[in-house]
Amino acid sequence: MQQQEQLVKQQFLTQFNFLSEEDMEQLWTAVKVEQFPTKGRIRAAGKRAEKIYYIVSGSIRGYFLEPSGEERTLFIRPAGKFFGPPEVLQAYAVSDLIVEALQSCLLLTIDHQALMRIVSKSLSIARLYTAALEENILVLVFRVKILASKTPHERYEILLKEYPEIFQQAPLKYIANFLGITPTSLSRIIKRKQNERT
Repeated sequence: MQQQEQLVKQQFLTQFNFLSEEDMEQLWTAVKVEQFPTKGRIRAAGKRAEKIYYIVSGSIRGYFLEPSGEERTLFIRPAGKFFGPPEVLQAYAVSDLIVEALQSCLLLTIDHQALMRIVSKSLSIARLYTAALEENILVLVFRVKILASKTPHERYEILLKEYPEIFQQAPLKYIANFLGITPTSLSRIIKRKQNERT
């Protein structure tokens, strides 16, 4: 496990090259490295929002359950990205967000309160935290914008252009749910698009 942690630290330092070795040592006091199998439950509904996560490898899906039992996909995130329940910004608030692994994944689970103590002392880690927040806000704004103002075909086109990796990592039923359309409609859109190319 120690060798794996060293590799993860190196990968993290490569992606966030403004962090120093000293920053990493501070950050690691709030971090736990965890492995989840495909379909593994990372987060259950009704729990306090105390953690944020970084995906080292694999991909995840965050969703809510409607009272009817229907799932509503909020986000699909690939490796190299942060995610977490929005309620983490309200100390100890409960969140109904459910997160599961779409593929076997390796995550950094980061204690938010411990991270906030480090952020207050380190400009570099504050920069990392701000980048993670900005990225997640932009993902949520992207989803709201496409659902509010675009046709199903336009939603598909925009998602394909902005996040093509999602189509390799997530089943179509989850992508359709994220786009606010049925899997059948998405299949038709994809087939139509393929026919246009030939």
